[in-house]
Amino acid sequence: MKHHINVLTEKPIAITLQDADEMIRVSKKTGMKLGCIFQTRYNETVQELKVRYNNNEFGKVLTARSYLSWYRPDSYYDSSDRKGTWEHEGGGMLIDQAIHSMDRVRYILGSDVEWIEGSIHNHAHPSRDIEDAAEACIKFKNGCYYNLYSCNYYGFDSPINIEFCGEKGRFGLVQDMGYTWFGKEYKEYREVNKTETVGKDYWGTTHVMQISDFYDSVINDTLVSVDGLEGRKTLEMIKGIYLSSLTHKRMIIPVRRSRLSGYQETSRPAKREPHRFFIVRRSRQGCYPYRSVCYQCLLRQRWIQSIDFSHGDVPIRVEALNRDLV
Repeated sequence: MKHHINVLTEKPIAITLQDADEMIRVSKKTGMKLGCIFQTRYNETVQELKVRYNNNEFGKVLTARSYLSWYRPDSYYDSSDRKGTWEHEGGGMLIDQAIHSMDRVRYILGSDVEWIEGSIHNHAHPSRDIEDAAEACIKFKNGCYYNLYSCNYYGFDSPINIEFCGEKGRFGLVQDMGYTWFGKEYKEYREVNKTETVGKDYWGTTHVMQISDFYDSVINDTLVSVDGLEGRKTLEMIKGIYLSSLTHKRMIIPVRRSRLSGYQETSRPAKREPHRFFIVRRSRQGCYPYRSVCYQCLLRQRWIQSIDFSHGDVPIRVEALNRDLV
């Protein structure tokens, strides 16, 4: 943008909120357009449900949910130096796969986030430091509570399930198929005017639509539909979950700069201090300390047999699986 080039970037807009803020600042300063790819917003079914929601057909939406259960084996990460790294991708399953369903929920609701409580986990990818599962409760400023669950060790890319529960009825998406449910009255909405599929099938067919929309905004000097700020808001949801998992606290949105200043976003969110304590071995004389180690190293290598929490919620002792491992 500093070289007078308009920018349409893939999601996420950046891997840190600080970088996203800088991109938005440069866009405003130079007058160049900045957009972020969230092509699923352009699906016919998403647009249909968005219009009906805006028309208040479902009444006040009280709750929402999104469930994603996909499969990404180790080979998926091994094929790239970028994927599955905090340094180059900014996280794991949330920022790579679940980001689109999170964005669709925020887009349809048309509300900013008030707070986030969540946690991330690595259950099935021990060779990686990123998360392969996450859950969160996200409260929007319009009062809606959003329940999120996602993982990428299911074994199959199951259709994404998104649902909203309103005072008058429910509506949602199963992958790209939309539906509404008013009491016993159930109706489905399917894509009719599909465009060309670009890339993998699960990317959808609306990349072309968003790219054309961005070109139109450049040619006609109109506002970008999914601009840098929209990209940042969805990124902040993900970073809010990471921070909440790291601190075990509710994150008020927007995240205060004081929190970000003490948090290296490109480092592993699961890492906490103090994290070094003693490996303990059993002998005939009892247990004795062997070596001071990093808790995350033990988790990553699955060396933990037992954890002693007798002195609070910070583990002070673990028992090695066997002495050859350490």
